[in-house]
Amino acid sequence: MTGASAGWGVALRNPPGSLNPNRLAVVLDEAGRLHVTAAAGDNEEAALMPPVEHPAVKRDAGASDTMLVVVRGERLEVYANGVAVCAPMVLERGLVRPRLSLVCQGAADKAADAEFQAFAVWRMDDLPSP
Repeated sequence: MTGASAGWGVALRNPPGSLNPNRLAVVLDEAGRLHVTAAAGDNEEAALMPPVEHPAVKRDAGASDTMLVVVRGERLEVYANGVAVCAPMVLERGLVRPRLSLVCQGAADKAADAEFQAFAVWRMDDLPSP
């Protein structure tokens, strides 16, 4: 990941026409901070918590991190390199069968590059709730 304010992660959005047009982004920036933002409808995204620094996130140039984002209705959990990097959160608005996208962002005047090695989605219908 390179570029000023560079970051990578995942974005989730309820499908078009949804009665609950909610969207969520979970991003790790190049300084190793976790950012979680959400928005309803066409509103601007707002931070759900201050940026979080966690020792599980690698900060060395060229280091690779893994991210696991677990969303069950209104519950959100975020893991980096197999470790929970924040307490589970309860979202104000849930995500129902969201559309997923990968995120690579940089500052407006700088390019950013990210390399994603894998992306997986698992159904959790049959797993017990926490």
